[in-house]
Amino acid sequence: FGGAMAVLFWWAVREKRPVAAARSPQPGGAPGPLTGFWSVPLILVSVASLLRMSQTYGLLTWVPAYLFESLKFSPPEVAATTTVLSLSNVPALLIGGWLSDRTNQKVALAMAGLLISTSGVLLAGLHGGSFWVVTAVAFAAGFGNGISSVPIFSLPAMTVSPSQVGRATGFTSTLT
Repeated sequence: FGGAMAVLFWWAVREKRPVAAARSPQPGGAPGPLTGFWSVPLILVSVASLLRMSQTYGLLTWVPAYLFESLKFSPPEVAATTTVLSLSNVPALLIGGWLSDRTNQKVALAMAGLLISTSGVLLAGLHGGSFWVVTAVAFAAGFGNGISSVPIFSLPAMTVSPSQVGRATGFTSTLT
């Protein structure tokens, strides 16, 4: 449904290709050639955003049941670990935004955050793991997702001309 809405949206608001050869730099971005709205970089950013969101919600829906059914955590332990997983995004978003501006390495930061978030797969191998170890891994997985969020959401603006930034961000978010 999201993919169909994104394609219909693109079709409804399409514009002619820009004629200018270069654009002024975006805040935090590098100058580059103007591209039309529908571009390979925008599609790749949209796919990265989809993967990040899938990973985020996959963890949030899989972990509580897994902790309870497979690891035999008590309801308070499941609640505590799930809360830590969810709330790890709060500092991660702030740090991700700060690092994104400070380093100006949005793609590298998004990749680093996604790599950190893959630590969630370790949960599957932690049978008999203590509450504190499992909770620390859950924190790392959620934190990585948060770190990747800010640069991924800022990348659509760097793939299109300045007049299409809002549409590109809306397209990526809808496809996600």
